[in-house]
Amino acid sequence: MTANVPQNMIDTSEKPDKMNASIDICKLLMAVLVVGIHTRIFGFSHALQGGYFFLTRLCVPFFFMASAYFFYLKQHSLLKYIKRIGLLYLAWFFIFLPCNIKSYTVMGMPKFLSQIFFVGAGQGTWYLVASIWGIVILEVLLKFFKPKVVFAISCACFIFGCFSITWSNSVFYEALRGGVFPNPIGHYNAPYRALAFMAAGMLLAKSKNKGKQMNLKTMIIGFIVSLMFMTVEYVIEVFFLKSHDTHMNLFHLPAMFFFFCIWNNIDIQLDKEKSLLFRKMSILLYLSHRLFLGLMKPYFDNFILFIVVLAEALLFSYSVVRLSGYKHLKCLKWLY
Repeated sequence: MTANVPQNMIDTSEKPDKMNASIDICKLLMAVLVVGIHTRIFGFSHALQGGYFFLTRLCVPFFFMASAYFFYLKQHSLLKYIKRIGLLYLAWFFIFLPCNIKSYTVMGMPKFLSQIFFVGAGQGTWYLVASIWGIVILEVLLKFFKPKVVFAISCACFIFGCFSITWSNSVFYEALRGGVFPNPIGHYNAPYRALAFMAAGMLLAKSKNKGKQMNLKTMIIGFIVSLMFMTVEYVIEVFFLKSHDTHMNLFHLPAMFFFFCIWNNIDIQLDKEKSLLFRKMSILLYLSHRLFLGLMKPYFDNFILFIVVLAEALLFSYSVVRLSGYKHLKCLKWLY
């Protein structure tokens, strides 16, 4: 049943051939899983929480791939993209400012500017900063190189990130070399965490625009094999290398690539309004749940905390999208 709201409550001006309901649904599911990560849904069991953490490594990269995929599929303007994501980042920067102002006051100006422009304002906003820099870097590289070469360069950055963040950041490497390998850029950053996934999304979009597409059997086999190798890699990092940080895995990239291809190939019939509602709610859920987490954490933990935070964030996200359709509340669109 369609909600009884004004016809312009949700903008459905998107072209049908540039929409994919399955991607919008999956983005919302990924956002729900991110809530599970931050609320430590299985915190009562180290093994279960570790397994959940491993399986949900695909969540944020899915957002990166989707952003780049639709950017190049629709052939968006770079300036419009920067403006849209930049305004979104600015809105959430001020929302989270009361939580971060104490840490900002003890930072020097150079560190503060570096934090804001290259890392993010905390509470998950690193994703927005990395999305902007990821597209900017891709656009610059595409001026000089072909898409496949750009993807190769992006993969090289990803491999270096795996080494500097995960493999070298281990007890084994410290004992072997006498210290941790220096990371010149930082932990949450576009060259390591976003660029390769966004380059993969760019390649998929350009292939689709040319009418080329991988068959479903290849996608499924590729995902299963990649996930198997990713599991082996994770076990080696945790139990043998004893890595302090397992955010980046070498087979993370191919697993994400095939996983995205599978979802992109699924044809889910959903009207435009619901599809766009899910898309907008996904980014709102991803960003807003940190607010409710901070409020509820003193009273609940683990699975109960997850349920409470998820319910509050979903209600908030749905309400913001619906209310932003009213003429005098259009400013709420800045939040998604």
